[in-house]
Amino acid sequence: MQLRNTAKMAGTAWLTWALVGSTALAADEATITGVAVNENQVELILDGPTEGASVSAFSETAPDRAIVDMLGVSLGDLAGEHVGESSLIQSAQLALFTDDSGDIPRLTVFLNQSAS
Repeated sequence: MQLRNTAKMAGTAWLTWALVGSTALAADEATITGVAVNENQVELILDGPTEGASVSAFSETAPDRAIVDMLGVSLGDLAGEHVGESSLIQSAQLALFTDDSGDIPRLTVFLNQSAS
């Protein structure tokens, strides 16, 4: 089973979140097992149950970037990794963002040009 949620980031950068359910690496949440960076999208491959997972996406400037926070998802072995680049995407990175509510898996996509 494959579910794709695509969010258009201000007209130029597309982020694709591909959820692939099979054997769970974490007991109750999906785990990111792979990343593909294409010309204008970043695709995350998740293994495990995706029910209850949610995303929040926004963009920032200086530097230009798109940020996707994911709840109900584990970074697995990819935490802290730079996961690719293209002519539009300067770099993409997976990391944990920590705030008062705990650790939040975050994908940050640094852009070579403004998304506006």
